[in-house]
Amino acid sequence: MPPDWRIFAYVAVVVLLTGIASGLAPALESIKVDLAASMKGVGGMLGGAAGGSRVRGWLVTAQVAMSLVLLVEAALFGKSEDRNLHADPGYLPRHVVVANLRLPDKISYDSATLRLNRIADRVRALPRRAVASASRRKCP
Repeated sequence: MPPDWRIFAYVAVVVLLTGIASGLAPALESIKVDLAASMKGVGGMLGGAAGGSRVRGWLVTAQVAMSLVLLVEAALFGKSEDRNLHADPGYLPRHVVVANLRLPDKISYDSATLRLNRIADRVRALPRRAVASASRRKCP
């Protein structure tokens, strides 16, 4: 499939805006720190309550757990892709020929099937050929 640059540009803009918003939120929160209280060692960003550090601990734990799950999923995905790339398909892929044939849009199903069968018969008549097949699908 050829890349659609409009979709790429849209995704790039969304990712850029999301990254900026994610970075601005903590930066704006850090501006609200009471400097006098932090110099005395009292208070903090979450009000200085014991619950604040507990919430922060739970958030860090949840983030580490989700990151670990994503890391394991990425490793499993990579391993399955490696297995697919190096698997034995049961034939020599370098000896396979795939040809896309574009038939006229106004052609009937029976006429297209007849044409594809004739082409497949001609391919079957070629020397050093094992199998030939044809299928018909509607192209956009």
